[in-house]
Formats: sequence, structure tokens, C-alpha cells
Amino acid sequence: MSPPLLSVDGIWKEFGELVVLKDVSFDLERHQVLTVVGPSGSGKSTLLRCLNLLEPIDDGQIRLEGVDISDPEFDPDPVRRRIGIVFQSFNLFPHLSVLGNITLAPRKVLRISRPAAEEQARALLSRFDLIDKIDEYPDRISGGQQQRVAIIRALAMSPDLMLFDEPTSALDPELVGEVLDVMRVLAAEGMTMVVVSHELAFAREAADRVIFMDAGMVVEDGPPGQVLEDPQTDRARRFLRLVQEG
Repeated sequence: MSPPLLSVDGIWKEFGELVVLKDVSFDLERHQVLTVVGPSGSGKSTLLRCLNLLEPIDDGQIRLEGVDISDPEFDPDPVRRRIGIVFQSFNLFPHLSVLGNITLAPRKVLRISRPAAEEQARALLSRFDLIDKIDEYPDRISGGQQQRVAIIRALAMSPDLMLFDEPTSALDPELVGEVLDVMRVLAAEGMTMVVVSHELAFAREAADRVIFMDAGMVVEDGPPGQVLEDPQTDRARRFLRLVQEG
């Protein structure tokens, strides 16, 4: 039996005396969508940064298809090619066009030729209705379009796993839907995803599992119907009530 695509086993992360992640564990199979919810400061974003090896962990293990990628001796660059991450603040290069943003990493990291990288970029932009923005610069397109370009930029690396860190939190409400629509398409097509978000409707519709985190710990872990509709802890009930009322 093959190992899970991603296995997180008892990881801890500290910043000085502040313990941000406390004994966090879960497995993620290929084609699963895991949504992580919880209050600000609960460790959700730090968890994603640890999964992508942007932050080293202090204890525990992170395994990708059974390989311990959290070993300090492990080269993180091949892992980052397989695990894409989309941040809430887009992080597009302002001096590059949409096409330049999407093709940069495939050309420089994967050594794909410029014509091949541009052909792939055009196909992705057409697929997500952004082909008319191909020559625009980030400051000339909307926040929702910028975030969709950021997703396409990550997809251009053909990742095995996509991480989303509050991808709609910086957007005006009317732009949220267009980003979530892209994520729904990816989920329906079988992309393995870990999504940190307060968008509970997306979690109910697209997630296979939901984790509720609080104070750096996994407090609840289960199917969306269980965690979101019938939480077992007072802390999760309070949080979900506030989100739904807000």
C-alpha cells in the first residue's frame, strides 16, 4: 500500500518562547481537499509555511510520499517545485507582465523553453478566462484577477499539492467568487489541496475533510458535515457561530 501524499506527524514550531504549532498531525491522500479553519493566531498560516519548507519545524516529521522532507539536510528546492503555495497578498512581480509572471519559474527552475512555457501559460489563461490580460501588468488588473494569475503561476509548475493561505481575505466581497470558482474547478479535477480559509461554504462543498485549529493545536478533524455542522467542542462551536453570523 502506497503512503499518503502528505503525512504530518507531531510537528512543533516555536518562535522564541511562543509555541505556534503544538503536536499537529494529519495525513492527506492524493486528490483530497483539506480545509483548515480557526481563529487568527491559531497557527494556520505557519502550518502552510512549514509544509512548503518556508519555515523549519522544531520537532516531528513532514513526509511527502513517505520521504521525510523536514530533515534539515533535505534540499527544499525539489519539494517547493512539487508543492505550490498561493498567498493572500498575491505576491506577483510588479515589473513583469501576466505572461512574464507565469513563465518565469517554469523557465528558470524547470528549464522549460520560452516557447513551451508561453504556450502553457496561454492555455492556462484561456482555461480560466484571463487570456485577454496576458500582456497586462499586475497593477492594471483587479485583485481577483491578480489572485487568479497567482494560482495559474503556481499551476504552471505542475505541482502535486497546492496550498492556499486565505486566498480571498484581501479581496473585495464581489471578487471573492471568481477566485473560489477557480479553486472549485481544481478540486473537482482532483488537485490535492490544503486550504486555509474562513469561506465555510467552499469547505462544505469542496472539502473532503476539515480541521479546526486553536492555539496551535488540531482541536477537531473530520468530514465537513461533522466539523462545521456538529462540532464537538465549545471552542469550535463559538468560532463557527461567529463566522456564520459575520
